[in-house]
Order: sequence, then C-alpha cells, then structure tokens
Amino acid sequence: MCRVFKVSVSGYYYWLKHPVSSISIKEEKLLVDIYKIYDNSKKRGPDAHARGRSMVVLELQVN
Repeated sequence: MCRVFKVSVSGYYYWLKHPVSSISIKEEKLLVDIYKIYDNSKKRGPDAHARGRSMVVLELQVN
C-alpha cells in the first residue's frame, strides 16, 4: 500500500498513530464554509458577500 500511495513505511505508521488535531478539524470546517460562501456569492451577487463575511466573523468569534 505504501508503494501505491508513494509514502514511506515510517511516515504511514506515524500518520496512523497520530490522530488529526482539533485545529486541523476547525480549519477544514472553515474552508468548507469559505467555499460555500464563495459559491453563493457567484450566484447571488454582492449582497451574498456581505452575508458570508458576517458568517465567517461570527464563526471565528464563537471558536
């Protein structure tokens, strides 16, 4: 399997033993929200940008 994915065996076992950090999970969720906002802004014009921006600011304040 390591040959197929072109990773070292030691790198695979390091990845296997170390779970994803909570910061990485939060960053991934934020990226998903950013992509949603971007897609909505293309469909609905400039007012969607303002709504999306307020959503991101609220998300950052909550976390």
